[in-house]
Amino acid sequence: MPYYYKPKKTAKTRTSANKKLYNKLFKSLGLSAGIILFMYFWLVTVIPNINIVWDIFKHDTPQQSNLTTIPPSKPILMDLPTATNKERIDIRGTAKAGTTVKLYMNTREIQKTLADNDATFTFNSIPLQKDNTEIYVVSVNDEGIASEQSETHKIVFDNKPPEITITKPTSQSVEEPINAYRIEGNVNENATVTVNGKTAQTLYDGEFGITINLNEGGNSFKIEAVDSADNKTTKDLYINFSKTD
Repeated sequence: MPYYYKPKKTAKTRTSANKKLYNKLFKSLGLSAGIILFMYFWLVTVIPNINIVWDIFKHDTPQQSNLTTIPPSKPILMDLPTATNKERIDIRGTAKAGTTVKLYMNTREIQKTLADNDATFTFNSIPLQKDNTEIYVVSVNDEGIASEQSETHKIVFDNKPPEITITKPTSQSVEEPINAYRIEGNVNENATVTVNGKTAQTLYDGEFGITINLNEGGNSFKIEAVDSADNKTTKDLYINFSKTD
């Protein structure tokens, strides 16, 4: 059986091994102490002031609010006529306070103004186009975000008064067995016709008529026609009535 030499552990060898063991132990104790100090610092310093730290983080990393991406509410135009005999009109409405209100006429931007603190706006003395004008507005906030456009309003410019034609009576003298008599005529456009302040029946083709009671002798009537643009025409009618048997 072969013989192997097995060296004996000397005191020097044991001392070196012990040093390595102590070094590992000291490193472990140092790491543990460092972790304990870090946790103590975190518990004592950071956690009680977490709100301050969070506020600093929020200021250092600004985030755009979703509110700035919301467009202003839809503006509203108020009290606009469908027809007018005026060449210039005032345009009023409501929009979110502080927004810029842009006025469009026949799809072209012509003016802009600010909505007041009471959420109203006014465009003064706006010239109309001949015949038809289409008007709408849009409001824009400080971020340049535009609202939905308002309802479109169509305005007809018409400064020509209606024309009245009397078809009955055909002469100033009227002879009838009864006092009830029907005055008839026509008007060349859509208009409201009154006879001595009483509204006559008007048909779609412009014909009108009204039944009145005649007094024997002279009877005076004022026939008036007013169209949708507020143009007015007045015509006087005189009837000399004689009652027959």
